[in-house]
Amino acid sequence: MDQETLMSDERLDQFRKLNKNKEKLPWKERAKIIKKTFPSIEQLDWNQLMSKDINIMGNILRDVWKADVADPNQVGPRTTPSAKEGLAWYKKISGQDFSLLDFCSSFRELAGDRSIRHLTTKTGLKRDYIHRILHGRVDPTMETIEKVAKSFGKDPSFFREYREMYILSTLQSQLAKYPDSSMGIYLKMRTKYGSKSGSD
Repeated sequence: MDQETLMSDERLDQFRKLNKNKEKLPWKERAKIIKKTFPSIEQLDWNQLMSKDINIMGNILRDVWKADVADPNQVGPRTTPSAKEGLAWYKKISGQDFSLLDFCSSFRELAGDRSIRHLTTKTGLKRDYIHRILHGRVDPTMETIEKVAKSFGKDPSFFREYREMYILSTLQSQLAKYPDSSMGIYLKMRTKYGSKSGSD
């Protein structure tokens, strides 16, 4: 056995050991180990690879999904996702899982036919606050959105308001840090979008 093959076997051994552990590592942690162990993976042309074998894409998505939802106490084969679960999960990891609706409308869609009592327990929010959300009378903070997102298994960026607040707060922070840049940005935006007062 040559040195290169021996090294490759040693590298793969650590993943075999990981698979035997009762505590299953989340996919993000496994991905870090894979990149560290096999740095050349960063140069792979995945489009070309998957165009040659469409099954590779399916196998990767299936295995990553199973690693993420695996119950360490479950004995036997892992559950295969339904088409709906698979699509929702794919959107999440590919950055396509987001809503264009306002927070309250998005919340209502996620809530479905759940009762207010159920939603109170699920989100940790007070009953009257849930009632106000369902009736569109809430301007949520970033902290509230993060709490709701976590309870539904979503990234906070799923909600439109969170994306907007993040962008604006980051811009404000950067402008405060580099005040000399504000004039250049202002002139470019005024040229493109006109005066806020509508006088242009």
